[in-house]
Amino acid sequence: ILLVLALSLGGYAYFVESKNDTTSQSKAKREKVFNVESVKIDEMTVKSQNGDETKLKKENNTWKIVSPSAIAADPAAVSAITTALAALEQEKVVEENPPSLKEFTLDPARISITFHVAGETGTHRLDVGVKTPMVADLYAKTDNKKAVFLIGSYRED
Repeated sequence: ILLVLALSLGGYAYFVESKNDTTSQSKAKREKVFNVESVKIDEMTVKSQNGDETKLKKENNTWKIVSPSAIAADPAAVSAITTALAALEQEKVVEENPPSLKEFTLDPARISITFHVAGETGTHRLDVGVKTPMVADLYAKTDNKKAVFLIGSYRED
């Protein structure tokens, strides 16, 4: 009886679970939100929903806060933000053409990060809303697309 149970369990694992490995491969093929290199980001503006705004600028490879007051920026914190922006991947598209962004807290956005990349003429913007009901992801949107997508909630910090 134990041999039959072991063979049954082994057969299940081989035939059923081996097919589920393709889902982990599809997770690895997530679409990047921005096609930028973190070291080429040279300006950033971080704005909160209540209107607080912090502007940062890179001068001679050193980041400085230029607004609301001119002070040196923490290089590790700025590097964490630029690296996160460059590596950001969308987990899943929630709505391709949402009728309203308010339900995702994207009108106005809870957090908005606008940044410039050296060598480009325009800017990029990431709007971040509230966490999903399961608290695993955050609603997000970029300035050049209408779609609302999910990003990992660990990116919030």
